[in-house]
Amino acid sequence: VLGEPLIVKMNDGTSAIIAGNGLNSSSGTAALYIINLDDGSVIKELDTSATGSNGMAAPRGWDNDGNGTVDYVYAGDMKGNLWKFDLTDKISSGWKIANGGKAMFVATDASNKVQPITSGLGLARDPATGKRWVFIGTGKFMETSDVLDMSVQSMYGVVDDDSVIKGRTSSGDGDLQKREIIEIDATQK
Repeated sequence: VLGEPLIVKMNDGTSAIIAGNGLNSSSGTAALYIINLDDGSVIKELDTSATGSNGMAAPRGWDNDGNGTVDYVYAGDMKGNLWKFDLTDKISSGWKIANGGKAMFVATDASNKVQPITSGLGLARDPATGKRWVFIGTGKFMETSDVLDMSVQSMYGVVDDDSVIKGRTSSGDGDLQKREIIEIDATQK
């Protein structure tokens, strides 16, 4: 497992550790584990069924109602999938992968090649609209072949409006809007 796990209070009152199953998992899938902090038992495994040399990176949690419990967890995987997990139910059997079990977003380049998400995400609330934003950086540097890999990687900021976001395809940018960061003067203080 790479990245810090979350230590949180769940909506059923349990204190828990939330962690991804790690990159390049032996099962080949990407899964999120919710582990009881008191006794180490697995409360819930949420397996995305996204298989084939996959694995879940570091998760980030969101308390949507401000009551001190985690409501949503976001994490990326090696296949460029951004997953949202809905943990709002007061009973663990109701915790699930959001968006009907589909990835919230899939990071791909212009030729539809997946961009792996191997690090933690950033979360923020837009002060003007109150919308949740998820910030993602893609790429990996884990294998010898990565040294020479010149694949395009990207930074994304996606709005979580409780639906699947259409990403980039060979025919266009889907729901994405391209932005450029332009450095005006690096010497100003």
